[in-house]
Amino acid sequence: MEINIIHPGYYNTDSGPDFLEGKVIINGIEWAGHIEIHTVASDWFAHNHHRDPAYNNVILHVIWTKYKEVVTEAGNTLPTVVIGERTSKTVFNRYQKLNNLLPIPCSGSLNEVKTVVVQNMMEQAAVERIKKKSLQVKELLKATKNHWETVTLRLLLSNMGMNKNQDNFYLLSRSIPWTNWMKLPLFQKEALLFGQAGFLKTAADSYSEELQREYHFLKYKWNLTSVLEPHHWQFMRMRPASFPTRRLAQFCSITSVYPSGTFDFVYHVTQTEDLNKWLSTSPSEYWSTHYRFGSPTTSSTAGMGQSSVDKLVINALTPLIFTYGQLRDDHLIMEKALNWIQELPPESNEIVKHWSSLGVKPQNCWESQGLIQLYKLYCINKLCLRCKIGSSLLINKGNK
Repeated sequence: MEINIIHPGYYNTDSGPDFLEGKVIINGIEWAGHIEIHTVASDWFAHNHHRDPAYNNVILHVIWTKYKEVVTEAGNTLPTVVIGERTSKTVFNRYQKLNNLLPIPCSGSLNEVKTVVVQNMMEQAAVERIKKKSLQVKELLKATKNHWETVTLRLLLSNMGMNKNQDNFYLLSRSIPWTNWMKLPLFQKEALLFGQAGFLKTAADSYSEELQREYHFLKYKWNLTSVLEPHHWQFMRMRPASFPTRRLAQFCSITSVYPSGTFDFVYHVTQTEDLNKWLSTSPSEYWSTHYRFGSPTTSSTAGMGQSSVDKLVINALTPLIFTYGQLRDDHLIMEKALNWIQELPPESNEIVKHWSSLGVKPQNCWESQGLIQLYKLYCINKLCLRCKIGSSLLINKGNK
């Protein structure tokens, strides 16, 4: 029996056959339908597929070993391919070597892979990562009826929270009436944001009391509901400069620099230096001597640190402008956004450090983003067969 696979179908994560809508040619005849995979043929009966009409459209049964004729609920005998006897023992042994518990399965073999293969996979993963972030921007566009200014503000605020408070910043970003935001003076922005965040439930000093009064006015005017409470916010084991109160104050100041609109400014920026200067804007005067309401300090810093600024460029502004260019099929805009991230230094986190210890050292942020995507999507999920590095080790033993 001669079998040619035209298309393996689409992997099914739900109940039913393993791969849906496949296409094969069996003895010169083309078939379209589903494909089921088992270790041994008897699993077909053990899983009761022969009694399940959902498997009547299966056109091919693929097993590793121990052939046995199988039939569908409709009584059709299925053609079966035994791939174990067709697979090179060398290739199988290489795959078994990759099937380990290491965070990066190919850790012990990376030195056998050509540099160009690693670079190509890193590039592919970086593209996948920016496209994934672009999908999130498109979801926001849909939710805001294509209001780019609102999308910009929500993206920025959501990413101000970094790790510990990220969910809270996201919830807060959904509770603000953004269409009114750019019309507000800085004081009212602080009142609105801190009030919605729950930090004005009680007044700790005269300034927070003023903000509280203003917030009550805005809350009544726009019929707002506070979505968060003070105890929701994390302050423990954080540098004071990263306290959520500081981040909120910085956001208010950043979005007050250009009254014409934050998106308009970001769209027209060409140099990352301009983004850095803007995102490093110092918060209002009160926050030059405070990290929290009612707690004066003499060591308060100005704007955000460079690593925090870089994260906003990476996770908010680059995906924003990339998506804008993508939706308009304007490759110059897309290229501008990618240039921003390529001009940034590589990130320094545990994932990137792990890759570097294996000899894969990113030269810029674009490459470190690729390594993060490679680790989170391919390595953790053991998708070595879909990775160019893993495939290279299996088929050509790296070719180095």
